[in-house]
Amino acid sequence: MFLQKLISNASDGLDKSCYDSLTDPSKLDRGKKLKIDIIPNSQKCTLTLVETSIGMTKPDLIDNLETEGQKQISDNEANERKEEDDKNNKEKPEVEDVRSDEEDDTSKN
Repeated sequence: MFLQKLISNASDGLDKSCYDSLTDPSKLDRGKKLKIDIIPNSQKCTLTLVETSIGMTKPDLIDNLETEGQKQISDNEANERKEEDDKNNKEKPEVEDVRSDEEDDTSKN
């Protein structure tokens, strides 16, 4: 899932480069080919993604990485709470919701 997100982000960067170059051709070198390279390193057990988009500024990186990190933490907390609620609900007896006849009579008036 993580690798898919990185590739998707790289692709979005290439799209942004392409669109920005329509209004400002100087943003994209004419000889520059838009591409994403995935370079495996079996010695270090790593994959390196290299893309030729316009990239992100340092503030962009800080803002976007912080947002992704916060979202991940929020998702993890939500999953933990759901698991805890599920566990607690299994321990409680099931209660059937039954309406009394008196409620039915009062609704007719």
